[in-house]
Amino acid sequence: MNTNVLLLPLLSCCLLVAADVTKIQVERNVTTELKLNNGIAWGEWGTVELCPSGSYAHAFEVKFQSPGGTDETALNAVKLYCATETEHDVDYVTSVVGIEGHWQGMRVCSDGFLTGMRAEVLEPQGLLHDDVAVENVQVQCDYDDNEILEGVENLPMFTPGIYSEWGYCDAGSAICGLQVRYEAVSIGDDSATTDLIMFCSAVLGQRDRIVTKSLVLDNGMDWGKWGEADYCDDGSFASFMEVKLYCVKPDLHPTNYIISTGRRNGEWMGMRSCSRGFLTGLRAQVLGYQGVVFDDVAVQDIQMECNYGDEIIDGTKTYHNFGIPNGNWGTWARCPNGSAICGIETRLEDPNLVTDDTAVDDLSMFCCALNPTD
Repeated sequence: MNTNVLLLPLLSCCLLVAADVTKIQVERNVTTELKLNNGIAWGEWGTVELCPSGSYAHAFEVKFQSPGGTDETALNAVKLYCATETEHDVDYVTSVVGIEGHWQGMRVCSDGFLTGMRAEVLEPQGLLHDDVAVENVQVQCDYDDNEILEGVENLPMFTPGIYSEWGYCDAGSAICGLQVRYEAVSIGDDSATTDLIMFCSAVLGQRDRIVTKSLVLDNGMDWGKWGEADYCDDGSFASFMEVKLYCVKPDLHPTNYIISTGRRNGEWMGMRSCSRGFLTGLRAQVLGYQGVVFDDVAVQDIQMECNYGDEIIDGTKTYHNFGIPNGNWGTWARCPNGSAICGIETRLEDPNLVTDDTAVDDLSMFCCALNPTD
């Protein structure tokens, strides 16, 4: 199958390239930053790295240099392993990864996600002794002080550092990303990881959205499997799409973006935004079954309605069919008055090396009341 024709993407960070501050505020709606109270201000901060939307860290691993060298550095990197609430592993993230040491193996929560963090840090040792800064990291699983995971088990004998105070995610949140401060290799003494931040965001299952209507396609295909539904944060609604849905509050303050499921094929076509109001309607262009000889692509394009028909925005603007026929547009599905789109769920056919596959086959969006107290 020609994957270049799969022009309906499902979620990206195209809006979030201006700064890491924007990234953590809009991409994952960070609720808490877990910082060390004894980190050392040497080196430079690496990039903020976040688990994909809808996933959280359920395991971690550290890269550690054992003692014995002329310039010891101890902790050289931290890695978070990301999973969904259905325990499906989706990715891992790191910030800065140093060149020294070895990965120590995954430390996995028996249940739930990482919810707390602290680190053992050796204070500056002066000119005559070796500095290593962060020596070890501990994390808490699922708000349970009885399940603490240690990055380096049976820590080799360094000069003992002091553990920082524990930092905990708020209730209903879990760790979703990290940022590392790193002192690079130099001629003099260097210490690799010197400081660390982890970020918490609200677990999707904790969001309580009352759906007033589900917008479904009347021409979707029944191939593949439905992904998990994903919702805007409480009190916010979709105002931009790609399709991913970008969520904002009525005062236009961005909160997060959402996606159900997706694949790596194709290119993002750019964010489409309502000039005012929120997304309130949906339809899709779908190519029906093409038989065993021709290529199937299913959903080719999507259109969204803004503010109950004031404006129509297109997903791809122009569908480049590369010789593949154009599908038929379905009928419009619209939110009731007083509601707007607040969630999404997609049906996806996974890659198949033997037979034809189509990526996005069907799509649903969910409407929520703009003023749930009415």
